[in-house]
Amino acid sequence: MRRIYALATAALFTLTACDNATEPDPLSPRIDSLTTSGSVDSETALGAGGQSKVTLCHLRGNGAWNLVEVAEAAVDAHRDHGDTEPPCTPTLLEPIDGQLIPQNNPATQCPAHAYRGQGMRFLFDWTDSLSPVEIAGYELYAHRVGATYPIESRFVTESEFEKISCSFVIDRNLLDWEWKVRARDIYGRFGPWSEMGDFGFEPCRLANGQACSAPQD
Repeated sequence: MRRIYALATAALFTLTACDNATEPDPLSPRIDSLTTSGSVDSETALGAGGQSKVTLCHLRGNGAWNLVEVAEAAVDAHRDHGDTEPPCTPTLLEPIDGQLIPQNNPATQCPAHAYRGQGMRFLFDWTDSLSPVEIAGYELYAHRVGATYPIESRFVTESEFEKISCSFVIDRNLLDWEWKVRARDIYGRFGPWSEMGDFGFEPCRLANGQACSAPQD
């Protein structure tokens, strides 16, 4: 998976996206022949009687999204079943389900600090969005519940984002973190936000067992 690296003051960030496939309308008894590229040719763009067709994101029973072509008159019925307009909602991969991020992690390659340790390194990862047109990227938002400012709020061009921070999270703020993403296509259209993924941090402890701290110089 191709990665792009960017350096910030106290953190190092990595950025990764999009695969299209279109399937017939699962609510329609008529199966049309569709292109496999995610776009619709001049014949399959029309249904029975020359009716226009619309591409929607359909949520399968296994939780995965796929693209379907439906008659324009059937769009409302599909929306009632939870279908949405592209780009489709990404599925969060990690961190989820309360995953705890290690702190004072040498893998950050941050300089070892006598009080703060060596920071943290973790990956926000999600599935590629589906769309009949190219995906431009994703909006990522992560914060602690009740916090004034997010830990991340940015647009990335790939379907993952790695954060390396040389700081630490204090013990009273270890839990209640959450994040979400949504896709944007090349025409600037955003898809729905994903569900929130919850995560937290392990306590930051130095080699001597003391809690990490940031004493005033």
